[in-house]
Amino acid sequence: MNRKALFATILMIQALFIGSAQAEDTSVTGLYLQGVIGTSFPDESDYSYVGGGLSIGYRASSWFAAELQAMYQANTGGSGAAIGQYTVDTKLYPMPLLSGGSGRTAIEPYLTVGLGGLSSFSDSSDTETGFLWKIGLGTDWMLTEKWGFFAEYDYGEASSDSGEFSRSAVTLGTTFRF
Repeated sequence: MNRKALFATILMIQALFIGSAQAEDTSVTGLYLQGVIGTSFPDESDYSYVGGGLSIGYRASSWFAAELQAMYQANTGGSGAAIGQYTVDTKLYPMPLLSGGSGRTAIEPYLTVGLGGLSSFSDSSDTETGFLWKIGLGTDWMLTEKWGFFAEYDYGEASSDSGEFSRSAVTLGTTFRF
């Protein structure tokens, strides 16, 4: 395991033990579902990948959430290649920026760290899988108590038997809180 992957693992473990000095806002806790669209840009390439996916998560407190995300993205270069990404992500919400009505928070920036896997599919070769870690920044915009939008940027690295590569990704989507 390289140093960056070890660092990401340590951050995720520490996030589980961080205490909050803020009063809990129970209106933000609970299960949520996100529809995701996004694009990723491998660092050593002239093409990008575009696609979508789903996330299901649980907001445990006003400052912490954990989620499972699955995404499928197709190569924009016309080669027929595609990638599937599946990660377990944690989100840390350090501070609200704008409060909405009824005491709820409307805009919240967050830090995210994720670990998971990546599968690469192409017309000319077998499926290849590898380990993926990512770290990023995002913002949630809740329009009502149930519905909102989010935007996120993350940087990640993947490793497999054929080598390592890094990529940047931008995702947008909608959130529904149960």
